[in-house]
Amino acid sequence: STKELVRHIVDEKVREALARGEGQDDSPLKTEVARLSELVRAGNEKIAKADARRKAAEAETLTKSAHADRCEQELQAVSAQFAAFRDQVADKEEETARALDMSERQARQRAKTEAAEGAAAAAAAAEAQIL
Repeated sequence: STKELVRHIVDEKVREALARGEGQDDSPLKTEVARLSELVRAGNEKIAKADARRKAAEAETLTKSAHADRCEQELQAVSAQFAAFRDQVADKEEETARALDMSERQARQRAKTEAAEGAAAAAAAAEAQIL
């Protein structure tokens, strides 16, 4: 990784400086090592922040995906309920149509019966008058 590569370069420079006899507290190499160490620390912080943002984005994506899945399931459930309701309405409409048809037939039959009974009564009355 980048962190390990930078640490390796810094360690290499320190070994080279020590081999040359540099290493006193006021040496330019020590200043350079401190500067590089600070750069490594700052780079590690940036990497950690970027990683945290990436993880947060992944978590948000998973949350949104789970929410979308729940919405899809709810939509399917509501669609199924609506289809069942629509089927019930169609069944009721058929049942009502059959009942109306039956009522109309019964009403016609009653009217025929009443008309026949009325005609029979009128014929009986006419026959009674004749006799």
